[in-house]
Amino acid sequence: MIVNIIVVGAKDNTNFFGEKEEYYSNSEDDSEDEEYEWNNIRQASHYDMVNFMQSHANVQIRCYDLLYKYYRERDNITYYTDKFYVGNTDYLCANAKNIIIDFCDLLNGKCNNVNHIIYGYSRVDYSDDSFSLYDEYDVTYLACGSTWSCGFPIDCIKYIMNIPGYYTPFNRDSVDNYLYVMSSINCIYNIGNETLLRPYLRGLQHVMEDLIKVNKNKYSTLKELLQLIWKYVSDEDKQYLNLFMSGQKNWNGIPLQIRTNVHNIIYRAVDMD
Repeated sequence: MIVNIIVVGAKDNTNFFGEKEEYYSNSEDDSEDEEYEWNNIRQASHYDMVNFMQSHANVQIRCYDLLYKYYRERDNITYYTDKFYVGNTDYLCANAKNIIIDFCDLLNGKCNNVNHIIYGYSRVDYSDDSFSLYDEYDVTYLACGSTWSCGFPIDCIKYIMNIPGYYTPFNRDSVDNYLYVMSSINCIYNIGNETLLRPYLRGLQHVMEDLIKVNKNKYSTLKELLQLIWKYVSDEDKQYLNLFMSGQKNWNGIPLQIRTNVHNIIYRAVDMD
């Protein structure tokens, strides 16, 4: 199966000391582009991506960032001066494993850093309706974030490629999807792979949303979910949650700590920051 890797928001010409990044090349002629290494080498180095493609013949890689100087293709990796929109299926491939790697906190509602603003992304660029367009595709969303400095997440990608069943559900109205998230996260922690798969864990939480703050349109989904995880809720929390279940309180009227407890039952306190 073809693996279609989409890298979003990795552009960076300077390192932490304000100096120009080194660049690497497998090409004999770099004269046409002085700054061959367009991406932050601590995130998605061209050299690392080329090596990964060379060792995996079924992999193709495309990079999207508004700050690239122009469109180009080098060593079979394509760089697009373009904004990545969640829900635009033009980026995806049918009958392929699609892996979106986010280096700009595209879906992180808690992020207010400068990089997020520079790249021109905001929460208004996506909605539940746009997520639903991915239902017909095999998509895994890896949320590395703008502060990621561990290099191209090769081991995480290889794990997702080689172990069946690791995908990202995008339908927030489906209780089954929340149960899948809960099951997947518990499985990852139980086998001790939470560090290796951290981008995948964060991606699940960013996509399936923050259960601490759920709007009224999602109350029916949340109530059904609570019924299914009720046995994991403490007796003390159940007293307050019964007020929500009966309609006497809205979700935001439930104490923050209890909403956080429910959130953590699903996400096992995955670190989003």
